[in-house]
Amino acid sequence: MELIKLKDSGIRKVAIQNEEGEVVSVLKINIADREVAEKYGRILDRLEQISEEAKAAAEELKKKYEGTEISFEQIRESTRTQVVFIKEIITEIDHLFGKNTVRNVFKENYEIDEYFIPSEEMLQDFLKQIMPIMEKFFKQKFSNSRRKYSAKRGNR
Repeated sequence: MELIKLKDSGIRKVAIQNEEGEVVSVLKINIADREVAEKYGRILDRLEQISEEAKAAAEELKKKYEGTEISFEQIRESTRTQVVFIKEIITEIDHLFGKNTVRNVFKENYEIDEYFIPSEEMLQDFLKQIMPIMEKFFKQKFSNSRRKYSAKRGNR
């Protein structure tokens, strides 16, 4: 039997640790996907758009309740609005990195409550930490592609 061994699947793995340093998940990034950089750019654009929409919704609520003492019902309404936007962000992250990425990254929280919704701050922290790693992968991929195609042109 003949055997073929792939040189590089393009799958890069990033370990996700909790605050105790325990690996709770491994994020898989498919840099072999020719559109991964574009998908990543779209998620950043969409997150910016969602952030703007959330700010506008918060302003509307602020105006609606201006001059009144904060009530529990106001807090609930504000939270419901925020959750809508956070769920959109979760969907975008899962589209890029794969189904259940957020659930796996915040695994311990979901073990306590399967309906857990991470705060904006948790998602921002995750994205802020993954951004330089993603950029490093993209630069390596681009550099390797450029070197490969430059070598092919030079051999003609």
